[in-house]
Amino acid sequence: MNKQHWWPIRRQMVSVFHLLVLLALIGLPTSCLGLVRRYPQDPARVLEGLSGYVIMYLLIICYARYAYRRCDQHPRKQAGTFKWVVGGYAAIIAGNIVFSVLNRFLYHQSSTANNTVLSSLMHSNRVIMIALVIGACTLAPIAEELVFRGVLMNTFFARDTFWPKVIMSGLVFSLEHLSTTPISFLIYAYLGGVLAYVYRRSGQLQNSILLHALNNLISVSALLG
Repeated sequence: MNKQHWWPIRRQMVSVFHLLVLLALIGLPTSCLGLVRRYPQDPARVLEGLSGYVIMYLLIICYARYAYRRCDQHPRKQAGTFKWVVGGYAAIIAGNIVFSVLNRFLYHQSSTANNTVLSSLMHSNRVIMIALVIGACTLAPIAEELVFRGVLMNTFFARDTFWPKVIMSGLVFSLEHLSTTPISFLIYAYLGGVLAYVYRRSGQLQNSILLHALNNLISVSALLG
């Protein structure tokens, strides 16, 4: 195999490697808050946990941005951010209503396991609550969109492929969230699919980041309530 044929394969392998590393790292920031929960009266441990939480997210964002810029294959489009964010959130709300009713009716589950764990973590410590609220509305949307939309959707399938990328992004996104029923899995798969659709149609990753941040802000507010 000559160099001309080997280069695309090598580039694909590098992109897959970056993606696997990012998927392994994306869940680590929240685990850093375990120190805060375990040693709430120890200022040094609290500072260590909060620093790890922020630093891990920043490292993931920097790494994911680097990987995204190397593999990005979608042309930029001029599209109204407001339209995509508002329309995307309306789609998320509609889907959540349907899936939540099904989850309650079929499995008697009023909240997903992922939300239950987050709620428990948030209410265990005021410092953790503040960190999670800020992180969920800023750092997490940027990191997760770079990984699950930016890198993932540009690593597999041909450039012009649409629905397979959207579906794959939604399914992998859901795998990173704790689910105990098929319906709760579909809730996060649908959310990831809507975010992927907005990114793919608008051509702007910032649109899915803003939509993700809006969804997290309202979800976190509900958990606090």
